[in-house]
Amino acid sequence: MRQLYRKNVSDQSLTFYLPSGSFGGFMLAYEGTNGAGNTANRDDMGQVLFNHNGSPVIDCDAEFLSFLNDLKGGFSTFASAIGGAFECFIYLPCGDFKDKNNCYTIDQKDSIYFKLDFSALSALLASGTVTIYGIPKEGIQNYVYCIAQRNVVAQGAGRVSDVHRLDNVFSMYVKDYSAVNRIMITRDGQNLFDVETNTAQALSDFFNQVEATVSIIELDLNLSKDVKEMLSREILFDYNFTGASTLSQYFAYKSFTPNKATQSRVIAQQKLQAKVSQGIVKQVPVLVPIEPAMLGRATAIDQKN
Repeated sequence: MRQLYRKNVSDQSLTFYLPSGSFGGFMLAYEGTNGAGNTANRDDMGQVLFNHNGSPVIDCDAEFLSFLNDLKGGFSTFASAIGGAFECFIYLPCGDFKDKNNCYTIDQKDSIYFKLDFSALSALLASGTVTIYGIPKEGIQNYVYCIAQRNVVAQGAGRVSDVHRLDNVFSMYVKDYSAVNRIMITRDGQNLFDVETNTAQALSDFFNQVEATVSIIELDLNLSKDVKEMLSREILFDYNFTGASTLSQYFAYKSFTPNKATQSRVIAQQKLQAKVSQGIVKQVPVLVPIEPAMLGRATAIDQKN
């Protein structure tokens, strides 16, 4: 892991374009000292935007990403003391959390950047920094891991339904769900969830093997982990509210990058060939793209390559 960019929290926001390289993940570090009498919380860290060649592939609040780290990693470093130390570290993978092979291959033709807005945090901290770290990793870029936030507003008790048309959603998450007592999710005409909220919470905690309930619920739409099951176009969601509330809703999906898969495979093959020339290895294995790259079609984020 290496530091890519750092800015003082007093600047309230940052925009950073990623350099060329092959990355397996990124770490966002929010660190500082609370002002006298202040205690900054996760919901004060603002928004995180990750833009990949003109497309906002991650666009959500930092609080959710911290809770997602709790759910997927078992623990997210977060601490905040009145007038004392504040720290929060958020890991963003270059692929599904369970995918150890995917990477992001960035070259000079790409325009890929982070935009972080943390004005509320800046007002609460006496001093501090926000740092972006990159985690170098070799691999093949078959897709980009995306998260879209779509809140659901209820004016009072009753059911709220809507349709979200987004390709290849493999998981959904909900936050701030205290006023929701039932969840119904249908994907491409197939009903996948029709359950009380507390039961969905128990299933989410069990599958993610957490020892204590996390502040978000995962609605896993691809339990088989087979890419053919994940391929989809439309999500119908239906929530039963007990009163007026705003439900924070998130969609995790994959945007396939077959052009990048070909490019990154060539680069990886060249690196292996160089190791053969140096006597590090005896022969170059043939690298075969995994199934998503062969099934996927090029999208806007893949057009520059």
